[in-house]
Amino acid sequence: FGSKVQFGGAKGFLVDTWAGLRLFDFSNPTSPTQLSLYGSSGPSYDLKKYGDYVLLSNWTDGLKILKKQGNDYVTLSKVSTNGWCFDVEVKDHYAFAEVDGQSVLIIDLQNIESPQVIGQLPVSAYQIKLSGNHLNIASYDALVVYDVSQPELPTLLGQIQLPSLYPNSLEVEEGVAVVACANKVFVYDVSNPAQPVLASTLQPGLGYCAVGLVQKYLFAQPSIDSVDVYDLTNPYSASKVGTVTNLNLGNPFWKAVHEGIYLYLAAGLGVTVLDVTDPKNPQDVAYALTPDNSMDVLVNGGEILVSCLMAGIVSYDTSHCLCTVDAQPQVADIGFPGQDISFAANASTMCSEGIAYSWEFGDETTSSEMNPTHAYSQTGEYTWRLSVSVPQSSQERSGTIRILEDLQVQSITKKGAPFRVLVTGTNFLQGISVYIDGVQWTNIKLTSSTKLTIKGGSALKAAIPKGTQHQLKFVNPDGGQVIQQWGW
Repeated sequence: FGSKVQFGGAKGFLVDTWAGLRLFDFSNPTSPTQLSLYGSSGPSYDLKKYGDYVLLSNWTDGLKILKKQGNDYVTLSKVSTNGWCFDVEVKDHYAFAEVDGQSVLIIDLQNIESPQVIGQLPVSAYQIKLSGNHLNIASYDALVVYDVSQPELPTLLGQIQLPSLYPNSLEVEEGVAVVACANKVFVYDVSNPAQPVLASTLQPGLGYCAVGLVQKYLFAQPSIDSVDVYDLTNPYSASKVGTVTNLNLGNPFWKAVHEGIYLYLAAGLGVTVLDVTDPKNPQDVAYALTPDNSMDVLVNGGEILVSCLMAGIVSYDTSHCLCTVDAQPQVADIGFPGQDISFAANASTMCSEGIAYSWEFGDETTSSEMNPTHAYSQTGEYTWRLSVSVPQSSQERSGTIRILEDLQVQSITKKGAPFRVLVTGTNFLQGISVYIDGVQWTNIKLTSSTKLTIKGGSALKAAIPKGTQHQLKFVNPDGGQVIQQWGW
């Protein structure tokens, strides 16, 4: 029974539920070759890479540390978990192992030949998810968050009771945790992990299936042939924003894997691929039929590897149907003559080939760099264009940037009777704003494009007392600004 897959270079590792760990050569993905079999005395489940070693969880033997010898893997050491070992997460030289819905063991791997259990979290864990320094645990009846910045000294940050029992899926992303239980999905605000808050409850319709999370958009299954999309940007007002219908799922999806611009749904006798470039409007772009029930998906360049319940690994070449490219460039809205302005492509692709970049800056200059800088010599509005391409696909993006006459301050002078401040410079525009230490000062007089006066008498004198330095900020209505430190 194929259960989990891990890929490294041209080698693929399959956790065989009954046989143990199999090593395959995928240098020819259409004809993978089994190189070795790591025999296991009982069903195996999860595996994680740790440096040059492989951690393999076993339902009867606990956590095993495997070492490579030639093409084979042998047991270097193991940790008895006194129960079925399921999910494993790795942080630095520590492992967190979920044991039979009873607890989470903390294991020090620094001495790899003799790993030691150094602690235990007394939580009836069913799902665990590491997010930065926080270990999120969906237990039998609660969502629990631990601070594991010091794994040897874990600290319970917070917890909250689950409205339903036996969670079957847990996803965490940027202050939002999603727990799926039976036919309901619970959305939690964990921006303050010390006080998790149940923000929303959703009932997609189809029970006991996984959920996907992409940029705070939740993908859940209302029926066997459709997927609903919920906006969790504000977890307290989760709302359905889209639906994809006529999908060839056939069953509740077992795993949702987000990679690049795609979401892979392993369900029934196949894998459905959604393009989630715009998560609110996902597109059904591909389907791969599998020999039997698909359990897990791993993406590697232009291919996907699928772990099937009975058949093990199936490899699919996706370079023709999924080799697309996406770019979300970031460029400033304004700049000044001579200023080095950054142009960031922010491009991604699932293709094995690299991305080609072509920038046009709008002043008859170009660049083929991914993230160039460019300085404009004259003021004006320029339209820039970016073209990104891979062998089977290309995309173009464009935008505008305004190059403004530079706002400059040449002198700041205190004047008396009444107290005021005279400012000289260049390009002072009608409607210019002045800020003193971050607070707008409205009592100003613009005499010309080269001179303005900050007025206010005793009130101004109190705002900028003698012998102290203050920040004066000048902002033109076109966005140009300059900051000066000044005192008298």
